[in-house]
Amino acid sequence: MPVLISVSYRFFGISEFATRIVPVLATAGLIVVIYFIGSQLVSWQMGIFSSLIALATPMLRYYGRNPVHEPLALFFSSIAFLGLLKKNRWIFLIGVVLTALTNWSFIFLIAGVSIFLLSKKNIKKIAGLCTFGIILAALHFLHVRILTGSFFGGNLIGALLERTSVDQVVTKFNIVQYLLQIRLWASTLFTNTLLLSAVVGAIVLFKSKLSIFKKFILAIIVYCLYSIFFANASFIHSYFIYYFTLPLSLLGGFVFVKLFEFKKIFLILFLFAFLGVWFERNSFLNALNVSQGDKLAVEAAEAVKSKTGVGDSVSVKPDGYAQSRLPILSFYSERNIVATEKSDWVVNVDAESYTVSKRNLK
Repeated sequence: MPVLISVSYRFFGISEFATRIVPVLATAGLIVVIYFIGSQLVSWQMGIFSSLIALATPMLRYYGRNPVHEPLALFFSSIAFLGLLKKNRWIFLIGVVLTALTNWSFIFLIAGVSIFLLSKKNIKKIAGLCTFGIILAALHFLHVRILTGSFFGGNLIGALLERTSVDQVVTKFNIVQYLLQIRLWASTLFTNTLLLSAVVGAIVLFKSKLSIFKKFILAIIVYCLYSIFFANASFIHSYFIYYFTLPLSLLGGFVFVKLFEFKKIFLILFLFAFLGVWFERNSFLNALNVSQGDKLAVEAAEAVKSKTGVGDSVSVKPDGYAQSRLPILSFYSERNIVATEKSDWVVNVDAESYTVSKRNLK
């Protein structure tokens, strides 16, 4: 993702448009791939229904244009799943490699694909795929070693433990709280309409004879467990369950295509479902669009830039706010933001009154 955004900056300059164009293109690509997956599994009607219902979700309409790894990772992994369905080795490998270059979800992608292929005649294929995954992971660690001098540079192990733990100091929660939070994220960003449609679709699929479809959905769900594995991340960041867009939209589209095959008049039910997904959380989506959650950090950083000199070090208080907004503070201030009292400047951010006070320590 950083590489693709840097390419976008090269062509369009550094701007919000240039930053967002990368996830927007990935989201558009995902919609297209969902259509082809649905067409390959059942029919072109399912491809249309599934892609449209995915596009209507608040998850894609908001987070599908945010510069986070999830839109790219899901797009690339969907390419791999499409190659798997079409039995096209090159499409599949391109999807796997691009996912591996994006984030660690490729480990779960390989696990899901292995389950899809699971049979005595495919043991060699599964072993080869797992070996390929190990090689990709090894190349990542080698790259980290070249850059930092350590295979686990940047405290990779610490980050892994933090993101998978439910017992962090800042975000301590139990399994019940976690399940309630995920339910909240899912019902808000995928809507209850789609969740209900997907449940009905899963029941219909379970009773059908579409064994390939069943195995395929299982493989995708295993891939989506990446979100659940990093429990701390998905508890804090609502967009981290972005991966479930793929199975939910396919199951939702499936139930309506089955009704459509039964009687064409049931097309009206899909239209109502599409509108339901589009408008059910519209007020929440509008609130997200106007919230400007990082506006305070940008203003604080710009104040730092205007008051301090190049090369000055700045500590931002409170520490928790500084840690959560460090990339924004560093980017817009163009200063060295440090977590120590031994700094040239201290910036105190009052989140309640949205005021920024500055004190020169020289």
